[in-house]
Amino acid sequence: MASGDRAAFDMLYEATSAQLHALGVSILKDRPIAEDALEQVYLRIWSEAGRQPESGLSPMAWLLTLTREMALERMRAEGLPGGLTRPDPVEALWLEGASLQALARREGRTAPAMRELLRARLAALRGGRAPQEAAQGAAR
Repeated sequence: MASGDRAAFDMLYEATSAQLHALGVSILKDRPIAEDALEQVYLRIWSEAGRQPESGLSPMAWLLTLTREMALERMRAEGLPGGLTRPDPVEALWLEGASLQALARREGRTAPAMRELLRARLAALRGGRAPQEAAQGAAR
């Protein structure tokens, strides 16, 4: 991608956009603003291709950090309510790529119960509800 390789960029987008979008929506609680913020993230990635800072982060952690920073910047710029709350632990682990089994072990749930909880939270992200509301509904 460092040489402007569009195919490599497309592969990166395909592999990462779902997780980055979910993070943006979870922070901003507004799908159109989150999509705009994500567009800015990918424009930055394209313009800085090959120059990932020496932060010690894995490439995915770097992308998640860029997305979080852009979402918080947009939150301030748009005057959106919210604060610098810590992400939900399950959501954070999923965004980092943890397996279903690892999530279930961490939360003391069975794999099927964890799958149901994740489905509820993903549905909430698609529907604009807070993931915590979905988790409460799935726990019942």
